[in-house]
Amino acid sequence: MTDILDEIPDGYAPSLKDAEWFIILSRGAFGFRYGPYAAEKAGEILKQCTDEGIPCYLTANCGTEFDWDIARDFARGNPGDWRLMGSAPKDGTEVMGDCSDVETRMVWWEKLECWRELLPDGSSVGKPVHPQRWRPLTAAERRPATPHPDHNPSDEWCTCPDCVGF
Repeated sequence: MTDILDEIPDGYAPSLKDAEWFIILSRGAFGFRYGPYAAEKAGEILKQCTDEGIPCYLTANCGTEFDWDIARDFARGNPGDWRLMGSAPKDGTEVMGDCSDVETRMVWWEKLECWRELLPDGSSVGKPVHPQRWRPLTAAERRPATPHPDHNPSDEWCTCPDCVGF
């Protein structure tokens, strides 16, 4: 039997490495919880329940300290590549910020020494944001390149004040 941890999306596995696993049999709003089990045993039980058509799901006890970052990632369905704010680029690079209840595109604004939320077209909006962590933009989130030969000949998006509008 394959270890259940092999099927966990990247980014969650470190949090679940030492978790206790439970099988929950469910029907409507009612269920039975069995466990705790090691990951391998929980995986075996889950597979047999699935094979026999028994409605169930797997859950993990990750400890008593609630981790808001893991909870937000789980709710969004993606663990992301989150990093500490101290390592965030302050050179005009657009990044994704975790601002409590939402992910928002943002950039460091040198004039006010703060993070500013950005619309996808790069214009500044609203008040400064106060992210708890950041991650690089995914390929799908990046804007197309707009080279400006007179002052930005590269294929990167231009973040100068004339082009961005700050």
